Amino acid sequence: MSVDARLQSAAKALGSLQGLLSSLGPLPAPTKVQLFRKKRSLKQSKKVDLTACPKFAGKKEIVDFTSQWGEFSNVHLQRKYFRSTEESLWRSNIIIALNKAGSDARAFRRDVRRWRRKRVNPEDIVEKMKQEYSSTLLVMQLAVQERVQVFPWLLDYRDRNGRVVIPSGVVLSFAKIDQRLEDLLFDSDDAEWEIADPAKVIMIVNALTDDQRMKLVNSLRSKLPGLGGQLDLRQIDYATLKKELEWFASFDRDAEINARQRQSGGRERAFRGQQRRGRGSGGFRN
Repeated sequence: MSVDARLQSAAKALGSLQGLLSSLGPLPAPTKVQLFRKKRSLKQSKKVDLTACPKFAGKKEIVDFTSQWGEFSNVHLQRKYFRSTEESLWRSNIIIALNKAGSDARAFRRDVRRWRRKRVNPEDIVEKMKQEYSSTLLVMQLAVQERVQVFPWLLDYRDRNGRVVIPSGVVLSFAKIDQRLEDLLFDSDDAEWEIADPAKVIMIVNALTDDQRMKLVNSLRSKLPGLGGQLDLRQIDYATLKKELEWFASFDRDAEINARQRQSGGRERAFRGQQRRGRGSGGFRN
């Protein structure tokens, strides 16, 4: 086929294509929805303002934190602020904000990681924490209240009705009473349950034997000459009574240390005597 024939054939094909396009009519204009989607796809994601992120103040305040977090999320972490292809970025920003909220609470950040390992959606983590913290904190607080009522006895030993067994005839030293009081105060702080000073005084007085009470009374009278008449330890302020308890507890601890040293010294002397006897009889034999 000659070149002219080929050009004529191509011209006919082009004419046929133009005729077909003309028969289809003009292309429809894009709808408003299509324009909105195109505009939204080109829009940049909103930058999260972490300066407005609420701070986690403690398990006891989890309800208040949940409310503050909800307000913060509605303003800064809504899904609509991120493009349709940025779901992972949206959830990553939630985790970043949660770590910011718990910047002063290591346990909070650890729990965030724990819930992520359980594959809980980041947007649901705070609600999960609220349920867990509220339940756990309540159990801890109830345990502290029970220990206050039965102080200084432990909760490990109970009868078949579940009541704490208080052994009869058992005398606790000043050091033991002071240590159990310190342990209880530490746990009460962890449970965010404050024990009032008058309750602490009652706890100490009820834990003492008659002889221990008399020792404290005589000591306080010698140090505080203004105290006269029949002295009731329950009327002494907690700071004064606690200081006196610690003073007597120090003597108990010194006595315990000396007893351990004497016991250790006795074992060492016995071992050396055995060595001397062994050398005298020709040494040890396997």
